[in-house]
Amino acid sequence: MSFLRSTSEKKLEVQAYDDYLHIYSNTNLVTIYKISDLDYNSTLDFQEELVKMSYGRDKDEKTIRDIAKDNLKRIGEIYK
Repeated sequence: MSFLRSTSEKKLEVQAYDDYLHIYSNTNLVTIYKISDLDYNSTLDFQEELVKMSYGRDKDEKTIRDIAKDNLKRIGEIYK
């Protein structure tokens, strides 16, 4: 399974292999995350760090947090 998350500045691709999420920015591997039995296999803090890496740290904290929350929501929708 994979999906592409488009933004005006970056694209993140997430692929699931053998109980791990592989997250890419373009073709660069950003991180690998172990899938667990939790409803969401990520945390808000983790998503905020991904957003900062993708957008740069010049975005304000509210915008970063809003994007991170949206990412968590999308992740939850994929694994329902």
